[in-house]
Amino acid sequence: MMGHPTSPHKKRKNDFSSPSESSKKKHRKEKSKDKGKAKAPPLPEEQVSNTEFRSIRSSLTLSIPPVFARDVRQGALELLDSMIMRYIPALEGVVLAHSNLRILNNISRIVADSPYLVCNVEFEATVWGPRIGMTLEGKINLCSSDHISLLIHRTFNASIPRHHIPTNDWQFEYGPAENDPEFGGDEQVDDGGKWVDAQTREPLGGSSKVLRFTVVGLTLANEMLSLVGGMDENEEQPGSTYPSVPVETDLAVDQVEHPLEEHAPIQVKRKAKRKEDGTREKKKTQKRESEKVESEKKQEKKEEEKKAEDS
Repeated sequence: MMGHPTSPHKKRKNDFSSPSESSKKKHRKEKSKDKGKAKAPPLPEEQVSNTEFRSIRSSLTLSIPPVFARDVRQGALELLDSMIMRYIPALEGVVLAHSNLRILNNISRIVADSPYLVCNVEFEATVWGPRIGMTLEGKINLCSSDHISLLIHRTFNASIPRHHIPTNDWQFEYGPAENDPEFGGDEQVDDGGKWVDAQTREPLGGSSKVLRFTVVGLTLANEMLSLVGGMDENEEQPGSTYPSVPVETDLAVDQVEHPLEEHAPIQVKRKAKRKEDGTREKKKTQKRESEKVESEKKQEKKEEEKKAEDS
C-alpha cells in the first residue's frame, strides 16, 4: 500500500522561516497594535481658530472590528462615540459631538491577516480646543496655599500654581482648622482658606467665584485634558468693584497725594502701595546701616581709650 506523497510546498512545524518572512511577521505584529485606532491628517490652518470651541470637518482612517462586518457604518459610529469627551491629538481638542458621517470607500480593505476592516470616513465634529495664550474663565472650586483649582464650563479642570499667582497683589488667608473647638467643635468646616486682595481683603473671584486666567500649559493624561493657568497682575477680574478703565487725571501716579482714594483704579492703588512699601523699606535699610556705622565708631573709640589706659 502506497502512502500519500508529501507536498513539496507544505512546511513542517520545525522548519525555520526565511529572513524576509520573519520581517513580514514583525511588521504585521506592529500593525496589529493599532487595531481599532483612528488616524487623521493634520488640520488645515483655516480650521484652527482662536476660539476655544470649534466646529470642524475632518477625515479619519478607522479600523472597524469584524463584529460590524455587516454594518460598517454602525461600527464607524461606535468608534466615533468612543472618542467623545476625549482629547484627540489629530483634531487638536476634546471631541464634544459628531454628526454627518460619510463613508468614503465603497469597499473596505482587510490588510494581511488582520480581521479589522480599514475604511476612510468623513464627519463633522464640535471640538473644545484651548490653546496656550488664550484667556478663559473658570469657577473656583478649591483654594490652597500652593494652587487654585478651577472648573471650566462646569466640566473641564484647570489649575493655577502658586508661582503663576502675583503674590504682591494677592495673599492666601487660611480658614478655620477642622475640628477646632474655637470654630464649632466637631463640626466639619469646608472652607480651607482663600486668596484675598492684599489691599481690600476682598476674596479672589468675588461672590461669584469666577476667575479670569491665561492658559500657560496643557496637561494630557489618559486622553483627558486639563489646563495650567496663570494670572496677570494687571488683569481685571470678573465681579470687581473697581472700574476697568483707568481714571483720567492730570497728575502722574507718583504725584497723587492720596493714591488709595475710593476713585483710584486697583492698578494705581497697587502700584502706589508697592512704591510706598519700597520707600519705607529703603529708609529702614539706611537707618540700620547708619546705626551699624555708629556702633562700629563707638567700638573703635572704646578700644583706643583702653589702649591709652594700658600704655
